[in-house]
Amino acid sequence: MALRVGFVDYNLENFHANKFIELFHGELQQHGIEVAYCYGMIEEPSREWAKRQGVEWLARAEEVAEKADAIVLLAPDNAEVHLDLAQRVFPAGKPTYVDKTFADSIATAQQMIELAAKHGTPLFSSSALRYAPALVEYIAKPEAAEAIDAEGQGPAEWERYGIHTVEPLVTLFGPALKRLRTGGQGALFRVELEWKDGRTGLATVNGYGGVSFGMRITSEKGSTWLDLNDARFYNGLLDAMATFLKTGESPIPISTTLMVVTILEKALESRRKDGAWVTL
Repeated sequence: MALRVGFVDYNLENFHANKFIELFHGELQQHGIEVAYCYGMIEEPSREWAKRQGVEWLARAEEVAEKADAIVLLAPDNAEVHLDLAQRVFPAGKPTYVDKTFADSIATAQQMIELAAKHGTPLFSSSALRYAPALVEYIAKPEAAEAIDAEGQGPAEWERYGIHTVEPLVTLFGPALKRLRTGGQGALFRVELEWKDGRTGLATVNGYGGVSFGMRITSEKGSTWLDLNDARFYNGLLDAMATFLKTGESPIPISTTLMVVTILEKALESRRKDGAWVTL
């Protein structure tokens, strides 16, 4: 029997909503995930999306949470509405995947985590780049434990896409960070990171164009370049998401997700302080 999943969103007419339903109902249909119900805050285009995709539209996010077996909270470009939507669906206590970026601030992330804990709602959130095949394959090798530095890069602006350079670094080295500081000017945003065990990293978001997702990892034996610009990361993310939606067991501790949000916010703090070190 299929697991009936509900999509709640700001505007369902977006790339993630289209990609996720395409994979769940197509290439990844072996997981038995049916996107059965949906709601979008921007009603007209969201209703049109529901009709086109053959998904039952419900007038309130609370109705989606009530009827569905599990929830996918989208709004990938509107993290500012995640708390609002969370307040509507978390009380149902259903496993809930929250799309990137989990929250638009540390304070909001903490509110969401506390709300989920209050209602016994299992949470999972991640950048799809965590599941880039090159990164997954590298981490599975013994040499990954010898890495001492990693530099991640990506396009666009920090507020929307910084997570895609940060999360691969946290995936590789873990969430035990010590401090960070920023560099770069204008649309070039660089964040230097130090872990508590002495390892280092650099997250660069280049808004001037001509940059794809990738990471250079260095050990005392040399360096390795990983091409992360591989759309199969969506397959990896949805494989993990499907298991979570069915079991309620997240592959990533929510404390790790909170650290990712913390890095994103503290980097902006460092830039406001002219690149000063900020402790995490």
